[in-house]
Formats: sequence, C-alpha cells, structure tokens
Amino acid sequence: MTDKQHPVDRLARYLVGDPEPPPGSCERVDAALMAEIAKTTARPVAPRFRPRVWAIVALAAAVVVFMVVQPFTQSPASAALEEIAMVAAEQDPLTASDSSFIYTRSQMQGLGSASKEALGDVPYDFEELYYLVRMDREAWTGSEGTVQIRTTFKKPSFFSETDEDVYYAAGLDIRDEVGKTTTSTVSIPPEEWPEGIDELDQAIRDTIVDDRGLPFDVEYLDVALDILREANISPQLRASTLTLISRLESLELDEPGSGLSAFSVGYTERDVRMRLGFHLDNVGNLIFEEVVTLTQDSERRLPPNTPIFRAVYEPAAEVESLAAP
Repeated sequence: MTDKQHPVDRLARYLVGDPEPPPGSCERVDAALMAEIAKTTARPVAPRFRPRVWAIVALAAAVVVFMVVQPFTQSPASAALEEIAMVAAEQDPLTASDSSFIYTRSQMQGLGSASKEALGDVPYDFEELYYLVRMDREAWTGSEGTVQIRTTFKKPSFFSETDEDVYYAAGLDIRDEVGKTTTSTVSIPPEEWPEGIDELDQAIRDTIVDDRGLPFDVEYLDVALDILREANISPQLRASTLTLISRLESLELDEPGSGLSAFSVGYTERDVRMRLGFHLDNVGNLIFEEVVTLTQDSERRLPPNTPIFRAVYEPAAEVESLAAP
C-alpha cells in the first residue's frame, strides 16, 4: 500500500478536499510577505528583527491554513465511518484453503405477498395479501467459489388475524415451505471488485439500477452493502467500500448501542417515508441491515415502522467441514 493509499492520508485529504482559496488571497498574502522581507533585507539585519519576520511568516501560514481548512467540515456519520474504514484496512484477510470453508450465518426477514388468484377459493377483501417471511440461512464457501447453502423457512408474521387465517386456509405455508430446511450447492465465481477508491467508485456507479425511481444515495448504498455482505472480501476492499459510503451526502449517524455503529439514509418511495439502515462492528463487518417504513404505507396496508427487509449477520469464520460450528 502506497503512502497515498494509507487510510490516514485518505482521511486528511477528505477533510480538506481539494480546496481553492478565494481569488487573489494567495497573491495578497505573498505580496505582503515579500514586502516585509524586502524591508528587513534593505538594511542591516539585526537580531531584534528576526522574531518579527518569523512572526509574519507564521501569521501568513496561519492565514492560508485557516482559509483552506475552515470552510471544509465533515459530518459525524462520515467521520465515524472513516475511522471504522481505517481499522478495517488493518485486519487480516479471511480466506478459505483447499481443505476449509468460510462459514456465514444470517437471519432474514422480508415482505412476502400473494395475489388474490393465488388464494384460490379462499375469500379475501383485497387484491394482494402481504406478510413477513422469515428464514435462517447458513452458507459454506469454498476456495473455488462453490457454495453450499442451507435455508430454514420460519413461520411468517402477519399484520392481522384475518391475513393469517387466509394464508393458512389457502395453503400458502406449503408453497412457502414453512418449517422445512433445504440444502443446495451452487458454483458462484467470486465477483471481482477493484480495491482502489476511484476504480471502485466507478464500478459501483456502473452497477447501480437507475429505473426504480430511488435517490442516488439509496441506489449507491444498496450496491455498496452488497459488497460488504461478501464473506471473504479483502480488508482493503472493505475499507474502500466504507470510505465511499462515508461520502454519501444523506448518510446519518444513529445510536444503536451495544458497541455497534449505526448509519442510515432516509428517502421517500411511493409517498412513504423510508429508511435504509445498517450496523457495523468495530472492524467494519456488516452486522445488521434493514429497510423500514417510517410512515404508513396505505397502498400495501403496512403500518409505520414496518421492517420490509431485515437481516442479522454473524461474523464469518473459517471452518474445516460442512457443518455448523
């Protein structure tokens, strides 16, 4: 890692950016400084004048520093995330060997739905039935990209007793495999993301979906969190991703407690106020994320503070077999 890529240098450059002082300010400071130096060199220089010259030099330098640094401030969310990124860059990489796997475990919840047609002969007053699907997911990732995934589908949650009765009367629990555990093995080559800040930023922008009508910060954060979900990304890639997230203008710092750092972006979708939030541990691992309604969603009959997506992640670990540690 070169000096320019060191996290401390990146933080310092982000704090001051690439500022330009007001037009003519440098010239005025230089002219005043040169005039004062000319005065002192036009006559014999006695020791008593030297403190004055150095005082003027120091004052001029202070003026320039003030003009450059003062207008550029950093939000609490950005500062906190940059600090985590610096720690993340110094962590040891987690990789699978030929005889080991990277094990991850997560608990997920998402908004499920069923059309009126899917209910068959079961009467229902609305065109769509909404409920919250819950599942546990375990994954073992090998060195060649082979992943074994074990998913257990939990009992859903409902917004009313009527919705629950209709769900089971229509046999949707059989369709959703509630109570079952499924295991599958897939081959997923690791996605190659560049580690450099500028290259990674462009790669994220190229991946953004721009036809959902969501704000740029939400789409950008969605892709960035997808990178952080990967179990075996390099420390530098994790740090670069966190650094880029820290630059989102709408990013806010929350107070989750429990030694975690929480961040969120607020937005509006279909006239509903929403929040996309995530928690990190002190070394930059993604521990929690959710999308929650802040106001009532009348179209889908969802009350305020409904988590339409939520995931809790355990830290990844290297294991020697295809069994839960």
